Amino acid sequence: MCGKRKHGAYRKYSPVVTLTNATICDYDAIPTLDAGIVSNATYQWLNGGTAIGGATNSTYTPTAAGSYSVDVTVPPGCTGTGNMTLTINAAPVLSVLDQDICSDGQAILDAGVSGAAYTWSNGGNAQTISTNNAGTYTVAVSLNNCTSTDTAVVTVYYYPDAPIVACNPGTSPYKFVYVWTAVSNAASYEVSEDGGVTWIPANTPTGPESHGVNVTIPDFTVRAIGNGLCKIGAASEPTACEVTIPNIFTPNGDSQNEFFELDNIEQYPNNTVQIFNRWGKEVYNEGGYNNSTKKFNGKDLPDGVYFYIVDLGNGVKAKAGTVTINR
Repeated sequence: MCGKRKHGAYRKYSPVVTLTNATICDYDAIPTLDAGIVSNATYQWLNGGTAIGGATNSTYTPTAAGSYSVDVTVPPGCTGTGNMTLTINAAPVLSVLDQDICSDGQAILDAGVSGAAYTWSNGGNAQTISTNNAGTYTVAVSLNNCTSTDTAVVTVYYYPDAPIVACNPGTSPYKFVYVWTAVSNAASYEVSEDGGVTWIPANTPTGPESHGVNVTIPDFTVRAIGNGLCKIGAASEPTACEVTIPNIFTPNGDSQNEFFELDNIEQYPNNTVQIFNRWGKEVYNEGGYNNSTKKFNGKDLPDGVYFYIVDLGNGVKAKAGTVTINR
């Protein structure tokens, strides 16, 4: 007769077998089930009530989740049974993508698993975070007591810098040549002759960082065109050619330095030029001075020092100084 030992009533008794339910994550090692060592016992492990072939030791390591039991039998056929459930929870599957952004953009990083707990390396705790900072971002996602981590790299690309522009007197075939500082990583340059309304490729008469023109352009601008994600650079400040004013001219008929030549005055068609003698009497006054049809050559005036006022008509304070006529 088999039964539980009770006050020595039975000489044979069924083994007492205790197994404990277990819940693990799919990245954990599956635990080994242990029925304990019972003298002269035989063992048979079962999954869902079906005997597992070859599983006849006191221990058994499952290969999958399931309802496991073990029959432990001692002579003359007394059997004790233990039962347990092995649950294997799947860890969250993450795929946080690397992102490239421009310096004025935002990267949106998504852990991709809803209903979980999130811990981002930048302190965020939502499924998605946004950032405009370059760096490596790691997220830990916990669901059903299982945690997975993933990492994404945010790379920030910058637009090409704005060039610094200057205007130089040109040579054939251009009257003026704008030049500018080279911009790092620029593949080419575009220029605007109308203050940024339209853009055209630079014609590079003296090299990559130049553009020649034959007309007055009071608000010439340049921008660099780069490679990759953030191609179009910032525009330069509107630039006009600076007016240079001589301090002497020699109207002696040798065809050199014959008049009061104001370099680049053509770029300021609303200009006014006034000339005064040493006693303050105005001897010349002309609007739209252009070094051609409108120019001061000192005709019929004696040699000496004269005072000028050059108003470019652009809202900037007029230029004043002296010029000497010396034949």
